[in-house]
Amino acid sequence: MFNINSVIDRTLIYFPIFKILINNIHFIENNGIKTACINGDTIYYNSSFFQTLTKDEQVFIIAHELMHITLKHLSRLEERDMEIWNYATDAVINQILRKNGLPLVDGVIDCPDALSFSAEEYYEIVKKRPDCEDLMSKYRHDEQESTIATHEHWNKELAEDLTEGLSGVNEYNITEINKKLIHDDNQEYTNSIQEQEPITASLGSVGNASPIIDWKSFLQRKKKKVFSADYNLHNGFFDEEGIYKYPYELIRKSNIEILIDTSGSVDDKLVKAFLQECKNIFDDYAIKVGCFDTNFYGFQEIKQRNDLDNFVIEGRGRTDFNVAVNSFSKKASIKIIFTDGCAVMPSKSSDILWVVYGNIKINPLGGKVFYVDPNSLTLKGKSR
Repeated sequence: MFNINSVIDRTLIYFPIFKILINNIHFIENNGIKTACINGDTIYYNSSFFQTLTKDEQVFIIAHELMHITLKHLSRLEERDMEIWNYATDAVINQILRKNGLPLVDGVIDCPDALSFSAEEYYEIVKKRPDCEDLMSKYRHDEQESTIATHEHWNKELAEDLTEGLSGVNEYNITEINKKLIHDDNQEYTNSIQEQEPITASLGSVGNASPIIDWKSFLQRKKKKVFSADYNLHNGFFDEEGIYKYPYELIRKSNIEILIDTSGSVDDKLVKAFLQECKNIFDDYAIKVGCFDTNFYGFQEIKQRNDLDNFVIEGRGRTDFNVAVNSFSKKASIKIIFTDGCAVMPSKSSDILWVVYGNIKINPLGGKVFYVDPNSLTLKGKSR
């Protein structure tokens, strides 16, 4: 069953700037419309249509509507032609969303040059195009036939009440403002983790069974909280004043890294059962998994569940936790070590999640510790 709240949660991870207005937006299912539409303070959506989209495409549709409100496109219309204005604002918004890592949904306006302009500036460009009339005719047709969300219910008065606290946000700075909010969210969460003393908890069964709430809820919360924002300089250009501009491209990565202690006689099925549960929790996120003993053997990426069958377990020597701690990348936002705990704890504090199987109790500097009965770890499906 489609759950709009999961789409909203995912949208806020990518765009924390929407937190300012999201509590005042109503989301109402209406399968009488083709895709989605907004009337100012309410977003109507067709749940059947949303179920045909990927998760990122679902975010695109919701973020597109929220962008209109955040950028006050309803009140900025003034005396302009409504149809050309709709086209121009859609063109600009879609490129902003693309630069923030979202895929364009089939049928939406795709004008790469719109990224460099405000809605007013791009309106003038579209208006002066020799083929403007033909373009608007096609736009009208696409609105009726494709996945473009309609603007026919726009209500300026309703939308104006939502934008308090968003003054000064425009097409030029919204990506940078959102980038800072992502950074602040990550920093706040990192600080909160570092301030906590190590705690212990029990981890229930894994595989396809439901994990105990402490385990699953902890990782689910952490998955939602941390979101890495890597900005790459891309497609720079000189503006009219000869100043070189650097459009930013957001590369969305979850940066989940898991290190497996493969010292001694660790059972391959035990390792893969644990990784299977991690994949259950992180669903469509790619995770990086590496083996270590007194050496680190590099990361292998687990994108799909069947990648677990091809995961190569390396090692079998003694354990050096300092090697493990130093093997996490600087960009790792979620760090997990799976171990029997039989070694000297690392000498420096870290925000690692330790999952310990067996009877040894550990007390690392920082982070959290969960204990699991190895007999409860059951691999479901293929094993090698």
